[in-house]
Amino acid sequence: AITLAVMSHEAFHQYCHFLFDEAEAHRWFDEGQGDYYGAHDFSGRKPKVTKHMPGGLDRLPGVKEMLREGSLIPISRLIRMNHEEWYGNNSRYHGVASYCQSWALMYFLRQGMVGKVSGKYWEKEYADIVPHYTTHLFTGFAEARAQNEKEFEKKLEAGGGENNFDPDTIKRLRSAIHRVDEETKNKIWNKAMGESWGKIDMEDFENNWLAFIKRDL
Repeated sequence: AITLAVMSHEAFHQYCHFLFDEAEAHRWFDEGQGDYYGAHDFSGRKPKVTKHMPGGLDRLPGVKEMLREGSLIPISRLIRMNHEEWYGNNSRYHGVASYCQSWALMYFLRQGMVGKVSGKYWEKEYADIVPHYTTHLFTGFAEARAQNEKEFEKKLEAGGGENNFDPDTIKRLRSAIHRVDEETKNKIWNKAMGESWGKIDMEDFENNWLAFIKRDL
């Protein structure tokens, strides 16, 4: 069971990696969903969503304990953390604080999207968060790759065509097509966040999410 959980978690990372053309999503999205799918039960003919990852990977006890302690960080901060901040936050709660919170966030969103979160905590606009984030992230990186492709073609044209370049140079120039610089990545991230979370009343969302964890999770 633990092996399947880890494989499912890592498989989502691969899916996310290629979905966004080798780009990186925010950690709440990537790691949170990795744990969401890692908690699926594969013992039957059809995978089933559960609240528990096997063995020492379970995130539910952690998020419950952090709720009791009052040590959960605001969602508005969690979702905007860069990779370094997100992983650094794991220094709290046995090294998995961000994992626990991101799993609980994605569990709330994913289950709510399929009608399995009570209307006491769920607002219909919450169902748009993940799809809008995904769409704008994908579109942003696709546009960046297309611009890189144009720059590649310009360099070839300025140099008199591909035959005038040695193979190593062509290989290096082609590899650059798939790289997005930090400034461009942050612009894409900001737009994706604005078009998804930017439409949400974060204070209400936070209160609803915390109530869900306390009473229904």
